[in-house]
Amino acid sequence: MLGREARVLGVLGGAVMTPVVLGLDTAGTGAGQPALLMNCLPGHAMTLSKESGLDWIAMAQEIGRTLADVHRAVPAGDPSVPSAVFDWLQPDALGVSAEYASSPWRGFWQELEDLAGEIEITSDGFIQRDVRVVDLFWDRLHLRISGVLGWERAGYGPRGWDLAKARLDATLQCGWFQPADLVTDAYEAAWGDPVVDGRFWDLAVGLSSIEALDVLQRGYAELGRADLMQPTLWTRLLESLRHR
Repeated sequence: MLGREARVLGVLGGAVMTPVVLGLDTAGTGAGQPALLMNCLPGHAMTLSKESGLDWIAMAQEIGRTLADVHRAVPAGDPSVPSAVFDWLQPDALGVSAEYASSPWRGFWQELEDLAGEIEITSDGFIQRDVRVVDLFWDRLHLRISGVLGWERAGYGPRGWDLAKARLDATLQCGWFQPADLVTDAYEAAWGDPVVDGRFWDLAVGLSSIEALDVLQRGYAELGRADLMQPTLWTRLLESLRHR
């Protein structure tokens, strides 16, 4: 994964507030383990919440605008950028998933499978693939994003996945849906076109996150959000899937 991240960062060349690669040791001969050396980015990570005293509306809008910048950062067709594979979202693969999905998730799996048979999943742009608050650095004074990390899975893929990731992250942090909708509105205004198949991508991202709640919880805890324990995240994830 380090090689892939270095490859993507090399193409980005510091665009959209990304770090610049200073060295790569995939064999671990110099560092003792595989390592990627990057320059430091300004700012620090923050979370969305009314309790923080920060303008969460401005922050949600900034996330949407930045995501549009990310999707513009690499032109389509650059052979040096890998593709992000989403084979599991094909209807035949989803049928298998629906068989072992248990209540209360079963109905959502079925809805996702039905929608998958109606749309064409295409790689329509460059995506970061795992948009999360822990990967965003902020200029606290101006509430602008000053750095973006987490490029080990980036590549060409469906933009709807990235937007749904950002929407879910905002919902899990805040516990209500207005921040997610603000992310979408700001993204669409910056991109210039509405996002299609939004319900499909919200379902795909939400269902794929069920088994990753422990990872999400640890990330939020590192930012001081001890209130976001797994039972809370589980409830908010379920509510996000019900929201239309």
